[in-house]
Amino acid sequence: MSGHTHEPAWLEPTTEFPYGQLVSGGPDAEPASDQPALWIEGAASASELVLTLRSLAGDVVHEIRLEPLSA
Repeated sequence: MSGHTHEPAWLEPTTEFPYGQLVSGGPDAEPASDQPALWIEGAASASELVLTLRSLAGDVVHEIRLEPLSA
C-alpha cells in the first residue's frame, strides 16, 4: 500500500515486479479535485486479505481481495 504518488491506482504484479501495489489518493478534500484524498482500509481473515480504497465520504473506489498462497 502506498500514498506516495498521490494518484490512486492498482498496479498489478508483473514478472519484473512480482508484487501488486495499491496506491491511495492525494491531499485534496474536494472529491472533484485532480488529486482527491482517499484512504485504504484493510481487513484480514484466515481466508483472505481485503484492501478497500475509499473516498472521504466512504464510497468504494477500488477493492482488492487476496487469498493466501498455498504452501
